[in-house]
Amino acid sequence: MLQSELHEEHLLLGASFPEGEAPLLGPVSYVTEGADDPFRGGCGLCDLSGTLVLLASGAPAVPWAQAAFAGERLAVGECSFQPALLGDGSLASIPLLGRTGDDEYAIWDLSPRSQTLSAWLSFLANVEQGGFRPYEGLGTEDVTERLVPLALWGESAEAVLRDYLSGEGALPAAGRMGELLLDGRIGCLAARLPLDGEDCFLLMVPPALVCRLWRSLLSFGSVTPVGHARVVSRLGELLPWSRWLSQTDRVAPTEGELEGQGLLRASGDFVGARGLRS
Repeated sequence: MLQSELHEEHLLLGASFPEGEAPLLGPVSYVTEGADDPFRGGCGLCDLSGTLVLLASGAPAVPWAQAAFAGERLAVGECSFQPALLGDGSLASIPLLGRTGDDEYAIWDLSPRSQTLSAWLSFLANVEQGGFRPYEGLGTEDVTERLVPLALWGESAEAVLRDYLSGEGALPAAGRMGELLLDGRIGCLAARLPLDGEDCFLLMVPPALVCRLWRSLLSFGSVTPVGHARVVSRLGELLPWSRWLSQTDRVAPTEGELEGQGLLRASGDFVGARGLRS
């Protein structure tokens, strides 16, 4: 059975884990979680192990990403939640998409639709039209187990992370991402999620170093461990469209609904645009 790299750490904190097969491997909750909002005043620390993480790279990465995702085009270092539509205009999922290089993108999805998304993006990467493969040379990898995703979310999150940086270190702004060197020895990829009025960092940490960082973060009095049920619930409050991702059956929001959530770019040059309008 798959377990988080932090499984033993969670047991020491009185964690409850998902029953049966579940995509997320970290705790659902801890016995120490109370009714107070962990994101106000301090911040919550959550292990999001099991979140689907895909990497797409190579010369065709930019045209592929612009076809696969319906949101605004990203510059290097930007991230946003973007819908991926099937050919008929129905929804594969709405993952976090980050442009990590000139010809490289990372995709994160913790929803029940993550496997639908993975299968669809793989199909699109290898699509062939009349003997021509438009994205030939694109590399797509499932790197879910390569790095451990931690969420640090709340009013003290920025102050906590700044304590790990040297004077020249800078944290990414909302909707941006970049490499951080914490304490001068823990390298990680950090994304600051585009959430209005909220401060949430997604830290992608090497497995060999994640226990050290986890313990270090919990040494701050303002940091509280929280289960992923709390994080998913809070995301649902902030992102009304997340209700579409709670099921694995076919979901088909209208063009107007997607536009109303600010999820579509006006150009309509993405897969599924024609299906939305039919």
